[in-house]
Amino acid sequence: MAVVARRLSPRGVGGLCGGGVGWRRTRRRLRGVCRRAFLARRVVKSLAGGGRVGGRPAFVAARSRRGEWSSGWAGVTRVVMYSVEVRLVAIAMLRNGVARHVIHEKIGVKRSTLKRWASYYRDHGSPWRDPVHRNLHSSSCWFDNRLMLALISLVRDNPRALLREHAAMLAAMRDHPSGEFVGLRCSQSTVDLHMRRLGFTRKVVLRLFRESLDAVRRAHAVARARIPRRCIVSVDETHTDGGDVFRRYGRALANERSRERGRDPRSVPRTSTTMAVSPDGRILGFQSVVVRDGGLKAADWRLFLQLLMPKLGVYVPGRPWHLQASNCVVLFDNAPIHNHLGDTFLGNNGVPFLRLPAYSPDLQPIEGVFNDLKVIIRNLVYVQPDLLDDPHLLQARAASFITRRQVIGQFDRVDKVLESILV
Repeated sequence: MAVVARRLSPRGVGGLCGGGVGWRRTRRRLRGVCRRAFLARRVVKSLAGGGRVGGRPAFVAARSRRGEWSSGWAGVTRVVMYSVEVRLVAIAMLRNGVARHVIHEKIGVKRSTLKRWASYYRDHGSPWRDPVHRNLHSSSCWFDNRLMLALISLVRDNPRALLREHAAMLAAMRDHPSGEFVGLRCSQSTVDLHMRRLGFTRKVVLRLFRESLDAVRRAHAVARARIPRRCIVSVDETHTDGGDVFRRYGRALANERSRERGRDPRSVPRTSTTMAVSPDGRILGFQSVVVRDGGLKAADWRLFLQLLMPKLGVYVPGRPWHLQASNCVVLFDNAPIHNHLGDTFLGNNGVPFLRLPAYSPDLQPIEGVFNDLKVIIRNLVYVQPDLLDDPHLLQARAASFITRRQVIGQFDRVDKVLESILV
């Protein structure tokens, strides 16, 4: 080990391995270096306070006791890189025949990282990819304080932009006449990556977004409370592909792996299904379309509304809600295909409609029905794999197994959510 380490570095690994040092003393020193590296990683992880990405410490925005994200940048912990001594020791152990998993347990470096270091050293005799800059990441986005502050400000002040147009807003900030954010790197992939590393996952952003929409959700709940439940028809679309038609888990004997090799999921056509359900548990409308490129279009949405029209009740303007016919109000979300042309079509035919607040699938009863539909599809494909060749028949047969009790249960669930909003 001493000879290998001395070969890796003419001066030795930071004074670790000298010419006359015995093997036992070298092993003890190697253990000390590994132990110190492990403790250093533990300290960095504790400083990160939960900000971990792939097992590595990451930037974490400071959070106050009240749960609000602070605007300061002092609470952010930077990533501590492995020193050159630790890198050389790891390469020395690898070249001396030590297994990679042992090096991972002792030092903490991942196997993929160790393999990368070894390839760097084999190419140009240095554990760094760039021996000149030594991969200090001085030009990394992590060290762009303006970008990090802009991201935190967007999440805290305007979370809606983070779900739809966060990259566009950063681009607008970059082009602002004030010139404060000139040169800001704001591609969508860069923003998404750094948002996750800052701790603002999709669930966190969605929670912040819903908190900013409390007034909108409450107004929607008040409008739903005025309309009798029997008048609302829930309409939505769902998509089924190879990832939805096969069971995700299998059963096997003890100490045996379940190996079921069936059809390639990529060969299953993507099917879009539009359904309309009523509060009494009936399926009023059903349409299945095999999508070759992209998804459903606005014309498909208007075609479904035209097919649904004979099943709807007649709405009489000016009549009190308790005297209106059943199934006379259409409830749908803000999907791109639900554009103004569909709204005009409904308005010209005298059908009132109600849109859901943004990112509120918990207020749509048919979302739970779609979950049951996909479970039935997986069970049918498991018993009859030939149904994959006829996706329309598969969707129709799965819909026929949905009971009225299941649909009514989803309307009951939404009623409880609406009551909790109004409290």
